[in-house]
Amino acid sequence: MTHLSDKQLLEKMRNFPDYELTGDQRDKVMMAIRANKENNKKVNFYWRKAGAICAILAILIIAPILLLENLKGEKANQPGNLIPMAVSAVHFPLIDESGNPTRAEYNFGIPNKVSILSPPEWVAEDYRGVGKLLIFLWGEKENLLNKKLQIIGIHTDTGLELEMTNNLILSSSPYDATAHAVTSFKVFPHSGNWNLKFMLEGKEYATFSIYVKEPYVQVGDSTLLISQEDLQIGHYKDVSLDITGSNLPEQIEVESFNLEDKKKEVFIFKDKMDFIRADTMQNGSMYTGELTLRKSGKYRLKILDHSAIVEVKKAEP
Repeated sequence: MTHLSDKQLLEKMRNFPDYELTGDQRDKVMMAIRANKENNKKVNFYWRKAGAICAILAILIIAPILLLENLKGEKANQPGNLIPMAVSAVHFPLIDESGNPTRAEYNFGIPNKVSILSPPEWVAEDYRGVGKLLIFLWGEKENLLNKKLQIIGIHTDTGLELEMTNNLILSSSPYDATAHAVTSFKVFPHSGNWNLKFMLEGKEYATFSIYVKEPYVQVGDSTLLISQEDLQIGHYKDVSLDITGSNLPEQIEVESFNLEDKKKEVFIFKDKMDFIRADTMQNGSMYTGELTLRKSGKYRLKILDHSAIVEVKKAEP
């Protein structure tokens, strides 16, 4: 075939006969073009729809996982309600050899099951109330006498577990209980509710709950035996003041200074009685006195060369 130049090719094309589509032909061509466009639109729409569905499914799958992880994190960080409280203990009397009830104000536990001859109140970080305790159990002699008893404390707010006693060997009781043991507890490190679990020969025998108050008011080496949660407006009689140290004076001044109205009062504690701390074997002295807190708010208490800020609450109705 002869190769034509561009100019020659154009001249040839001008000589081609004119051709025009009929009306029907034009309609068929337009319908075919439209149909092709519609098919392309449908394909694109289906792809977009599929993509949206996949995105929704991904959200439905991932969102619960993230929510679950978040809830786990919150549960791990939230104090409180980690451990259910056990049955609440009650005060009830022991029966002595003469058949008379006794020690009802101090005996605390589950009647005819287990009890502790305990202090009037449990206080966190305090060695005094846990220094000497009597444990009583009721049941069949062959199941209790000469058996090993262990007591575990569980702080319900944090789940902290403490072995409150080593293995105790139960012996016969001087009261109506079947068996008893003499022991001391470890100091409660936290205030709040504690479950005391009594384990007999490695198996749970009984469990009850106690409430441990906030620590006593501490000023240097001096301790006012009033729980911080009980510090409120009022007059306190026969308040005990423990001071760790030797060669202490016969009387101690306790200075109370209200940080709001700037008023100061001084209270004298006396009736000194020396002792040796059971937990550290340090020398100390105990005093007795009165204390008046006239308004709520912040106070500075000063004892010897130390001072501390305390919060006094309004009196509860």
